[in-house]
Amino acid sequence: STHMAETINELISLSLVNSAKLAKKRNDVSAILYDVCLSFDAVCYESHICYDYSKIDHPAYVMCSDKEMRKLFEQLLDNAVKYVLGPRKIIVVKLKRNRMHTLFSLSNSGGLLSREEAKRIFDRFYRSPEQRA
Repeated sequence: STHMAETINELISLSLVNSAKLAKKRNDVSAILYDVCLSFDAVCYESHICYDYSKIDHPAYVMCSDKEMRKLFEQLLDNAVKYVLGPRKIIVVKLKRNRMHTLFSLSNSGGLLSREEAKRIFDRFYRSPEQRA
């Protein structure tokens, strides 16, 4: 799908965060993430998804482009909503920080990837056989 390709391209561009093209500054990514999470409340409620974003440490400052970080969080959450599976649909968002690092985690009750799919997940334009069907 075009959306998945766009998501992968965004991940690639975030890996190039040292590029001069991105306007980096010290941003509170916890505030950005919390704002994005709030924007998904209604969608999750209407889709009967158990949605938890209560484990976001505040504040969590990172050198980044606030615009690019917001777009990344939106795309990842959008994919989590699209691909959540099972009778009990669950999405959990976490942001943990310590003195040196900030760790973002997003999980859903989607299907598990095979070892082969996991090896190829960051290949450009890769789609699992189920997604191509």
